[in-house]
Amino acid sequence: MAATTGELRVTVHAASGLQDCEQFGDQDPYCIVSFTGGQAVSAATKTAMKGGTEPVWEETLALPVVADPEALLVKVFNQNRASPDDLIGYGRAPVYDVLNWGSAELAVPLTAHPSGLKQGFVHLHLEFRPLPADQAEAAAQAHMQSELQAHGHDTEPLPELPGVESTTQEAQQPPALSDLRPLSPREHPYDRVHRPGYTVPGTLHD
Repeated sequence: MAATTGELRVTVHAASGLQDCEQFGDQDPYCIVSFTGGQAVSAATKTAMKGGTEPVWEETLALPVVADPEALLVKVFNQNRASPDDLIGYGRAPVYDVLNWGSAELAVPLTAHPSGLKQGFVHLHLEFRPLPADQAEAAAQAHMQSELQAHGHDTEPLPELPGVESTTQEAQQPPALSDLRPLSPREHPYDRVHRPGYTVPGTLHD
């Protein structure tokens, strides 16, 4: 069976209920998304300065798809000036259905680092756009994300951090779309949920 090729557009709306890694003042979160399964492409949002535990980004990132990825890995960091950035939390979202059905609106549960406790969500919209294999390969070769470099990350695979990939057996497997808990409107930190046409997180739409 031929691998799926194209572009996955990831709109990172916001996060809610993050753990607070800042001792003084508000933390400055940003989000990095990448594929698991050997495809070395990543993209990052800008930093939500003073975003605290409820940052809003509303940014769309593009990841070239040149093979069938296992899942979308989501990591949220706190930007520091004088020390390495803190990993706030991480989570995985399944992409198989999106690559076949086209799009999804998700609330991805996060595992806090380093405690391993479930804490917070990142709210995403995923949209897959098929491309011929040669165009997808060209997109992958040309894939450069200035925000990754600005955050001190290059375009190579992100280094594995202790406890991130193997904290628990549960953390090793992405949740099924049906397992992603829909959130009530009061749980969302941004007003997009109140706009007409909003799709409940965890469900698919065409």
